[in-house]
Amino acid sequence: MSTPSRRILTITASLLIVLVAAIGSRAVYRMLAPARTASTSVSPSGTGYPFTPEEFRSNIRDWEIDGLDLDALTEKERRWSTVDSEWEEQASFMSLDEPAGVIAEAWLPSVHDAHDLLSPHEQREILNLIAEHAKARSMPTPQQYIELIESDPNSRWKPDLAPLPKYGWSQLTLFYDLFIEKPFDVSQPVQDTLREVWASLAQYDHLYSEVGYGTYGALFQVSRIRSAALLRTSGFSDDPDAPEDIGYWTTAGSRSPMKFSQPTKTVEDVIETHESAVVLRTRIIVRLQDGRLSIWDPIWFLDPDTGRWVTHRMGSRGNNTFITIM
Repeated sequence: MSTPSRRILTITASLLIVLVAAIGSRAVYRMLAPARTASTSVSPSGTGYPFTPEEFRSNIRDWEIDGLDLDALTEKERRWSTVDSEWEEQASFMSLDEPAGVIAEAWLPSVHDAHDLLSPHEQREILNLIAEHAKARSMPTPQQYIELIESDPNSRWKPDLAPLPKYGWSQLTLFYDLFIEKPFDVSQPVQDTLREVWASLAQYDHLYSEVGYGTYGALFQVSRIRSAALLRTSGFSDDPDAPEDIGYWTTAGSRSPMKFSQPTKTVEDVIETHESAVVLRTRIIVRLQDGRLSIWDPIWFLDPDTGRWVTHRMGSRGNNTFITIM
């Protein structure tokens, strides 16, 4: 093991790890905070991270960043930390050059709707929308993503991208620190920041090239919830038709997205008005443009007032440094 890797393995104090419940197992929602009080404009040098930008961009495994020794892990934890090797062997993949409708049809058998909450047409409708978002995240520029957001009455651009004051930093400021390596200018227009970030996503192979399908490539769970708190977990536990081997879809860690857009209506709004909400939780194995595998796990909910699907969150799960956008 190289000297930089040893150094990464021994330094973990500055990592902020938030544990959430997940089907009798552990899921980690992680953001890598610098070991200092961050500001909205940060310098890429001397930031206090326990690794250099070059080390982080080299696709270090999450368990390496956390200073874990695979030999010391339990059998279940070891599987979570290396499950992408199972994905490579078992999942089927489809190029994102295919039309969205073709991808949606390939995904249809992977929908678990135990209570028949959606008709086949409604299932195809949301799968087609997800496919459009996946295709947008494979493009060399953000133009298709911009068009998706601006054509959706349930989405809008965030008014500003400054991190929350109580944190002083975000996934976006981390991305500027470790990938773009220049101070993040919070006064820059949102779409200008998006284009700058997208160029680095392309440069460092964080854009998608293929999506999984079939039993081992994608999973879509439809359910009705009466509390938004249920969406803070990994889901699937309330679905009697969920796969027996949920460990296949569980990883050692996951990441929040860089948020450029936000919904005009929240799932809390729908539950308050209608007492419940129909939601779709997903696990889609994606192949990035350098061949790495990760899970993209957007959550959507149905707005009964408009009949349209709304993005609740979009994140990533895996054992590498994959960062996505919302």
